[in-house]
Amino acid sequence: MKNNKKAVILALLLITVLSFSGCSIKKAEDELENKEPEVKKQKEVKIIDTDGDGLKDEEEKVLGTDINKFDTDSDGLNDFEEVKKWGTNPLIPDTDGDGYLDGEEVNAGYDPSGSGRLDSDND
Repeated sequence: MKNNKKAVILALLLITVLSFSGCSIKKAEDELENKEPEVKKQKEVKIIDTDGDGLKDEEEKVLGTDINKFDTDSDGLNDFEEVKKWGTNPLIPDTDGDGYLDGEEVNAGYDPSGSGRLDSDND
């Protein structure tokens, strides 16, 4: 009997405390049920390569190449190949000034940025 009285007193005490705090068990349960999971929105990053040459428009702006032309200097190598593969200047059709377009030199197996033949690793 003493345990029942203790349980009743404890329950009344809990109800009183919850009432004064402005909270109820029902209210807490309702809030949990209605709360939608928090979804973090990530900023969508779009990589734009308008001319499809492999260089992002932002890179082309820094380099001074044309975001609308696949091959800004019309030498037969696209801007990506010039910058990332061959190390030639995408704004000058004949980087080494030998009279041959950079693309012609690569196609013939010659180094477009200097004299001599290309290494087999670059083909």
